[in-house]
Amino acid sequence: VILLMMEWATHNMEKVLESRNTKNNN
Repeated sequence: VILLMMEWATHNMEKVLESRNTKNNN
């Protein structure tokens, strides 16, 4: 369960970073 949560968190972090990057670029 912990591993799945870590993977889920990493994916969310990537999505957040991507969203921030796109907002900053725009």
